[in-house]
Amino acid sequence: MATKHSRELIRKILTTKSVDPSEMKVKLESVDIEKLIENTIHDQDLNLKRKQIEIHLETQSDHPIAFVDVSYTEQIFENLISNAVKFSPLEKHIHVTITDQVDTLRVEIKDEGPGFTDDDKELLFGVYKKLSATPTGGETSTGLGLSIVKKYTDTIKGKVWCDSEAGEGATFFVELPKS
Repeated sequence: MATKHSRELIRKILTTKSVDPSEMKVKLESVDIEKLIENTIHDQDLNLKRKQIEIHLETQSDHPIAFVDVSYTEQIFENLISNAVKFSPLEKHIHVTITDQVDTLRVEIKDEGPGFTDDDKELLFGVYKKLSATPTGGETSTGLGLSIVKKYTDTIKGKVWCDSEAGEGATFFVELPKS
């Protein structure tokens, strides 16, 4: 377990520090975001069972396709969904909703965790920023995941933001271009 964590930390550090967004190679293609998120949820199955957390995926789009780089998009949702699991207490729920906007596909990830203070919100997408919330099941946090989410979302011409109040959970929004 420690070796896996160390490898993951090194990968995140290298990704965050060594890659200039203008030099990142992006291969845009049509990606079924619903299937991508279903796979991400499936990858979290062990953690979900361990913490007895249920994820509810709702798609309010007849065509949940975005024009993105699949690798970067997988990493965006892996980080956001794993954070939602990591910071949610036992026996809670996470809601993932996919909706159509005019030119974008919006994905909303809402958890029932501790939420963010005003101070946290100012640091939210910064590199190596440890926030006041702590994982709820003995997991660790590097302070890199949200900075990677922001970098990758910007790289694929998407948008990411968060709505949260301390003690009320957090909702992350990701908008991805349809074309």
